Amino acid sequence: MKPTATRHNFRAASSSAIQNKRVQKAVRNTAGLLARMRATTVNTKPEFEELRNWGRNRKLLVSENLEKWVAQFKAQVEQQGGVVHRAKDAAEAGRIISEIARERGITAAVKSKSMTSEEVGLNDILQDAGITVTETDLGEFIVQLAGEHPSHILAPAIHRNQDDVRKLFTEKLGAPADLDVEGLVRFARKVLRHKFLEAGMGITGGNFAVADTGTVAIVTNEGNGRMCTTVPPVHVALVGIEKLIPSIKDLPDFLSLLTCSATGQRASSYISMTTGPRRTNETEGPEEFHVVLLDNGRSSIAASPWREMLHCLHCGSCLNHCPVYHAVGGHAYESSYPGPMGSVLSTLLWGKQSYPELANACTLCGRCVDVCAVKIPLANYHRTLRHQGGSNSQTSYLAARLASHPGAYRRGIHALRRMLRTQPLTKVLPKINKSVANWQSCRVLPVAGEEQPFRDWWHQHQPKGQAPKLKRVETKEVPSVPEDKKAGTADREELLALYRQRAGALGVEIVETSVAELSGLIGNLLKDESVSSVALPRAGWPQKLDERVAEILAGADCQTVSCEDETGWNMAALANAQLGITYSSAFLAETGSLIYPAGAGNGTLASLLPEVHLAISASSTLLSDLNAYFKNEAGPLPSRLTQIAGPSRTGDIEGTMTVGVHGPRRVIHWILSDLDTGQ
Repeated sequence: MKPTATRHNFRAASSSAIQNKRVQKAVRNTAGLLARMRATTVNTKPEFEELRNWGRNRKLLVSENLEKWVAQFKAQVEQQGGVVHRAKDAAEAGRIISEIARERGITAAVKSKSMTSEEVGLNDILQDAGITVTETDLGEFIVQLAGEHPSHILAPAIHRNQDDVRKLFTEKLGAPADLDVEGLVRFARKVLRHKFLEAGMGITGGNFAVADTGTVAIVTNEGNGRMCTTVPPVHVALVGIEKLIPSIKDLPDFLSLLTCSATGQRASSYISMTTGPRRTNETEGPEEFHVVLLDNGRSSIAASPWREMLHCLHCGSCLNHCPVYHAVGGHAYESSYPGPMGSVLSTLLWGKQSYPELANACTLCGRCVDVCAVKIPLANYHRTLRHQGGSNSQTSYLAARLASHPGAYRRGIHALRRMLRTQPLTKVLPKINKSVANWQSCRVLPVAGEEQPFRDWWHQHQPKGQAPKLKRVETKEVPSVPEDKKAGTADREELLALYRQRAGALGVEIVETSVAELSGLIGNLLKDESVSSVALPRAGWPQKLDERVAEILAGADCQTVSCEDETGWNMAALANAQLGITYSSAFLAETGSLIYPAGAGNGTLASLLPEVHLAISASSTLLSDLNAYFKNEAGPLPSRLTQIAGPSRTGDIEGTMTVGVHGPRRVIHWILSDLDTGQ
């Protein structure tokens, strides 16, 4: 949403929003689902609270001296062949990206989900410059077609149900009118696949910018982020300076904090780590890599008492747990950033003159603080903004006066109870005024019963002037939650069992086999999927495995699309391949993930474009987690490092989980016990 000097009226917008029961139901269903998913995973991670404290401390280190980390990050990106641009505000960020496109004759761009680009109003800026921008995250694509803005930082189309989406696709794209959720996803995949292949520029945000390596990391579940960072010849990452973290060693734990808080995942389906443009010996990736570092008031916030607001990971957990957000949805905030974090951040970025009422979009219940990945004191920030704005209403003043006089409060409560015995609260409140009517319309209110009030009971049972006797409460010893055995200290069998559990839960089909059995397995797979074209990158494989797979495919009735050196893929042929067969150089037990580094002939797109992905690994390459991988791999990072956890997936239509969005619908992993990686 492009920032303006408009004075936004949250009271009016929310009054209108709560009348839309259909949107309210859609928001509550999806936000509630995300909250439950988070709770399920957190309950299995006894170390999560300690991880939150660690994340807060690391972010404090960065926000204390932003310029230091910006300078280090800039130097590292440039050392890897990338270009860093500093943008003091939204207008300059838009101008920089427009000029990059104009100077290269680019007229079409694809964009991965980025709330920073919404803050800048980037789509409008590029459209005005004659550049067509297509949102490729399914939720963002839906709201772009509808001419709207995202209503949730994680689930942009949370306010729309499948009937809305079906009607939209039929009217705007000519889709059949009888598609179910899976059909809608498949239709979007087909439309957007052409956009990726035709685009001259891929635009992304950045979940993290790593200072000591110059790496930009983004997390997605659909695979559109991988497309945007790999297929177009130019990649531009628009990143707020607050996204910096000190070291690549910090990245795995920050990723865990983010994905667990956002969706309850131990890892998102795709984690894309970009460190510079494609290198001379690499097969894929952009020829140019630009990072636009946006300030837009962040330096001022870092030097203020609001500094911790810059620590936000944009996980969306505070929105998912907020009763106000559940009641009014995201559009009522009239900002790029809705919910508890948005109420504070919008006021800081654009001023109280633009957002005078967002401080009151909070019940001060504190649930946002309880679930914040890095413990931002959001409730305190809301309270401070209220005091600074002098926004206490006459109703609030009268309530405070009443509560400060016990006798008057007691008489008022008794009078209210007598009234409610004859007339329910839901009928009384709407008669007071419209604001009170709106307040009660999104709440489940208590019903007064005939039982004795607590105050009356207390005075009957407690002699006047006598202090209450406190009973000793006997507590039973509760066994502590056994801490998960650290993956790094587990033996290989335990690691393999953990990998089976974690990857299997993600839908990965795991087969433990041998090189000798490959012929029969590949033959059956080709037959089951009716495969006529296979994508097969040839470099980086152990020689014995490479020769055996090539021999099997040579005797099969199918075409092989290869990628053997830096000349890269025939993209048209790759796009038509039904099966991609890859060699994964490592796989991780903790997250059930596969690892793919860029390199000569390492055609990682074979793991993304085909509908079925077969990954083959040596059992000896199993590692505990991403930290172990970084320790195991000495030397500089490749230009792109990809972590894959299960098939491409989305829940952007009514929270209905659907696989095969931009990436494969099926991921198969064959683990070879007899493969020597040195061969």
